[in-house]
Amino acid sequence: MAFTGQTDEGRTITFTDGKRYLYFFSVFLPMVPTGETMLPQLLKTQGYRTLMIGKWHLGETAATRPEARGFDEYLGFLAGAERFLPSSDPNVVEARQDFDPIDKFLWANAPFAVVNNNRPGRSAPSQYMTDYFSDEAVKAIDANKNRPFFLYLAYNAPHTPLQALKSDYDALSGIENHRLRVYAAMIKALDRGVGSVLNAVKAAGIDGEQAKPLWPSLVEFPYTVDRPMDTPAVEGEEYVYWPN
Repeated sequence: MAFTGQTDEGRTITFTDGKRYLYFFSVFLPMVPTGETMLPQLLKTQGYRTLMIGKWHLGETAATRPEARGFDEYLGFLAGAERFLPSSDPNVVEARQDFDPIDKFLWANAPFAVVNNNRPGRSAPSQYMTDYFSDEAVKAIDANKNRPFFLYLAYNAPHTPLQALKSDYDALSGIENHRLRVYAAMIKALDRGVGSVLNAVKAAGIDGEQAKPLWPSLVEFPYTVDRPMDTPAVEGEEYVYWPN
C-alpha cells in the first residue's frame, strides 16, 4: 500500500500490529488501523505541506478521515465511488451494467459531490469529475511550489459508474462496443489529466531538471481500475513523481 509500505498477500494485508485484514471488507470498513503511521503523517514531520485530491475510501469517521491521517488539505470524496457528472447533463455518455449488482447500487446511490476539509458540507464539482480533480491539482501545485509539498492525487477513473464526456466519446468513433468506448473515453480524460499535472510540475520549476534543492516535491497518482465485465482483467496502477 502506498501509504504504509505494507503489501497485500492474496486478499489480506498484514500491518505492523501483526493483524491481517481482509482487503475485500475495505468496501465497508476502514482498511488501515488508526495506529498505523501513514506516509503523509511521516512527511509532515519533515516539513512537507500534505495535500490530497480525489478518492479516499479508507474511513469516514473523525479518526479515519484524510485530515486525521496526516493531510493538511483534502478535496474529494470519502466513499468508494461517485458519479462523474449528473445523468441529466447533456455532456455525459453512460454505460450501465445491469448484470452487476454493485453497478446497479452505484447508479441508485452515488452522488455527484465532493467535500473540502476547509468548508462544511458537500458541493457539486464545476465540471466532469476527472477534469475537476486535474484542474484542482494544477492549482495546488502552483499554490505550493515555493515549499516542500506532497500531493496525493487519487483519481476514481475509470471506476464505475461508467460515465464519459461526450467530446471524449465522440473522439473514439473507431471503437464499436458502446461500453468499451465509454470506458476508453474515461481513460482519455485520465490521460489528459495526468499530462496537465506533469506540465504544471514542470511549469512550477520543480521537475527533475529544474527542482530547487531545498524544495523537494512528491506527486502521486494512483487510479482505480474497474474494468467492464466483458474485458480482460487488468491490475491497478500507481505513478509516483518525485524529482531529486
